[in-house]
Amino acid sequence: MPQANVELHQASIEAWNRRDLEAFLALADPEVEIAPLNVEMERMPYRGRDGVRRFWNDYLAVFPDFRVEVIEIRELGAITVASVRLRGHGTESDASFVQPTWQVAAWHDEKCVWWRSFRTELEAVKAARRRGGQRSG
Repeated sequence: MPQANVELHQASIEAWNRRDLEAFLALADPEVEIAPLNVEMERMPYRGRDGVRRFWNDYLAVFPDFRVEVIEIRELGAITVASVRLRGHGTESDASFVQPTWQVAAWHDEKCVWWRSFRTELEAVKAARRRGGQRSG
């Protein structure tokens, strides 16, 4: 099952990159909680499928070509930890950005129930261990 979680994490990133909201939502638990890296954004964390839609619209309104490049995804039981590179351009300035980021996701019954982004691997692994000690769903 854990390898399946790695594949689910990969599938969620692929759905994002091709802008397939329905496929992205299909991988989300109805009560999913998402907290992207930019903690200054309002309505955080995003909760439930309506929250996922807000997250989707909020990010693409600011970064219309936002993409996630996977470097590595590994599993820690029901938790996946991904090293990724975020790329895009801002709509206001057209300035490009490239940002290494770490994602942590908790999976239950092939659905993402919790997802967070972190600036460092250490923060991500600590969060994964904390989350792994909790029930994942």
